[in-house]
Amino acid sequence: MEEYSIINTRDYTLQEFRDITNAKHPRLQPTLDEKVDLLPHDITISELVYHYQSSDENGKPIMLSSLMLIPKQGGAFTAERLWLENRATQSADKNVPTHNWNIGEVHVLNNQVLVSPDLMSFGASIHKPICYCHAGLAARNSVDAVIAAQHILRDLGYVNQPLSVYNSGHSQGGFDALSVHRYMETEATEDEKVFFPLEHSFCADGPYTPDIQTQIVLSREKYLYGAYMVMNAMSHLHYHSDYFEPGITIDDFLTDAAKELQIASLIEKKEVGNKELVKYVMESLGTRTSNLFVPDAYLPDGKLYDMVMRCSKADRLIDGWMPSKPIYFYHAHYDECVVVECLQAVKMVWGHLPNVMIDDDLTPIENIPNKMVHAYSGGVFHRRLLEQRPIM
Repeated sequence: MEEYSIINTRDYTLQEFRDITNAKHPRLQPTLDEKVDLLPHDITISELVYHYQSSDENGKPIMLSSLMLIPKQGGAFTAERLWLENRATQSADKNVPTHNWNIGEVHVLNNQVLVSPDLMSFGASIHKPICYCHAGLAARNSVDAVIAAQHILRDLGYVNQPLSVYNSGHSQGGFDALSVHRYMETEATEDEKVFFPLEHSFCADGPYTPDIQTQIVLSREKYLYGAYMVMNAMSHLHYHSDYFEPGITIDDFLTDAAKELQIASLIEKKEVGNKELVKYVMESLGTRTSNLFVPDAYLPDGKLYDMVMRCSKADRLIDGWMPSKPIYFYHAHYDECVVVECLQAVKMVWGHLPNVMIDDDLTPIENIPNKMVHAYSGGVFHRRLLEQRPIM
């Protein structure tokens, strides 16, 4: 099997890139326009979509898909490093990087190659359940995407040696970014370290401690949590099947009313994105956890609850190691999607380390548009990185 294959390429002028990004991600304003105004007008962005070889949960070879954006000035390659953008979870096929740029793609403007891989099962990647909060698999897939990108850049004659790597992500992407960082420091082979010379990681609003996230999610009456927990349970059933009794399906978690919504089918067919999924669940079932899950799934004395919690504990990202490369954590304190307790757990374990920087953004909810803290936080995070000043 080939290590990689280039699927298609396209070039954009700086103005075209600005227009596309402005239309898709207005939360980046005014920073995006200010950044573009400072750049030379002969900068172009080359979009390259490629398939690359990775491995599935059983270690078997598979082909996945990734987006790469390459900055050039006057037609010449100019990038100083490679930026890995681990993307947030989506359920709709149209919302993957290879089909529709994510907000993180803007970091190509800081003179770095942008690599943004599709999560397993999305885009041109194989159709398997999403590896939601499955740290080891998510890390391997993203690391392999970067290694393939380094080979592409070398084979195209742009570089003679691998570019150093910055690693980032927001929400589920924050979890994946931290899983990549842990993998590179604890499991990576010498060859992987050569082609993935990690310098720094930026993680925002991630469920770094899935057991804490799950426990709070299942005990609070918030529709956002319920919708995401269906995806989480589906992922656990596939990638942590040993933790479950034989024959259990997603329907064993759901009430009769929830089964009628065919949520699992919508997720599997990638017919809805996160916002659509949340709206659908809220309008159909309201905001009570008990309307979505059977008691055995969300009460601590239930067997389904116990199985999900065991899976969540297996993917705690802050246990068993101390990071030696710098990591910056950003979190909006009043995030309605990823509970602040996830960041507080990181602070408790790693807060004393000189190479770990933690920013708990205490912006009041009343100062946030539409009180959608998670979306606001993602915009703030990427604006800071675009400005190259993550600490405030």
